[in-house]
Amino acid sequence: MSSGNPDGGADLLWGTGVCTIYLKPFESDQSTSEDGTSFGVKVVLHEYFHCLQHGLVSGDVDPSVRYDTIDVSIEDGCGVNDLYHKKTLAAINNMPAEYKLVKKVVVFYACGKGTEYTSLDLQDIAYGFGCPGMDPLRTPVNNLNGIGEGDAEYYAQQILMPAIQAADTTNWDSSYATPYNGVTEWNNRGTDAQTACGFKNSGDDTAKDNFVIGDLSEDHVDSKMIPTLSDAGKDTCRNNYIGEAAFRFILATYSPSLSNVLKMWQDAGSVGIASAFETNIGVSWNTFTAAFEKSATYLGKSSSDGYDGQAHGSDYDMEELVYGFAIVATLCCLMSAFFLMLCVRNVWFNPRRIKRQQKQQEQSGGVVAGPGQMPTIAMK
Repeated sequence: MSSGNPDGGADLLWGTGVCTIYLKPFESDQSTSEDGTSFGVKVVLHEYFHCLQHGLVSGDVDPSVRYDTIDVSIEDGCGVNDLYHKKTLAAINNMPAEYKLVKKVVVFYACGKGTEYTSLDLQDIAYGFGCPGMDPLRTPVNNLNGIGEGDAEYYAQQILMPAIQAADTTNWDSSYATPYNGVTEWNNRGTDAQTACGFKNSGDDTAKDNFVIGDLSEDHVDSKMIPTLSDAGKDTCRNNYIGEAAFRFILATYSPSLSNVLKMWQDAGSVGIASAFETNIGVSWNTFTAAFEKSATYLGKSSSDGYDGQAHGSDYDMEELVYGFAIVATLCCLMSAFFLMLCVRNVWFNPRRIKRQQKQQEQSGGVVAGPGQMPTIAMK
């Protein structure tokens, strides 16, 4: 993950309260270079913030409930350098208290296509037998939004990286001659996004007619924005740059606090993004998008009517619901396989068992034992 576009993902499945993070390094011989810090920790923190978003929408995360110590474990089938494990464990438990809102985090380092975990493996590693509390037919996705990529990157780079470096100088200052500079990287990404998307400030007018911000729902971003930008020659203006541009504008124009942002996601679960945004950011989605389009930094339009925001979406994914009933019917005939349905999302089924790695929760700076010949999780 130290080069190119790394594969990464995160889930906090409804009802579990457990954050699972999936990372796939591109290089087989991960070094302990400055780039390694970025892949080993910053991306973990970005994905962790996605877990917060998911949990806030579902109600599994409450900003008023904080954990002194987060139960962190690492599953590594890649042979990733132990230094990454050490830094990841230390980083999560050295976050400021207001970010420590999840009881348990499992980080999966996966390579290539990976070898899949069985559902029983995941019960053992992440959720406990029977996946207590999990509701596999409910999902936060219909109340998530494209700005989520922006706030996840902002808090990971601009806030969390400097905070954990200051709190744990042993693991950071002595490990690298030039520690990862999240603040600088956040600023650099702003410049990169200007060019990638063709924003006005880069001297390019491509975005003016092709960056149609709309409601920034995930469907709008994936089905409309990205294809339109790609057709206009802006293939690299994708989810992260889009979300970061929107959130940069929000920060610069409306100055929301962390509590405002967390409460926005929390409210989105019950009233939708549009209403939650207006209550917690202080302006309507229509006002925000009109101002964004008229900004000389971004689109530079002479006028804009803005767009309606994303309405409240269902907690249930009907496609998954139908699939779930089919699974239940099948498993009623195969009672010995009953618990396969409980951890069905994000995994395939494979009979191979994995070899567990030791947890190092007792000491957040401890080193995880070297990787065994264990399977890795399939990437989304």
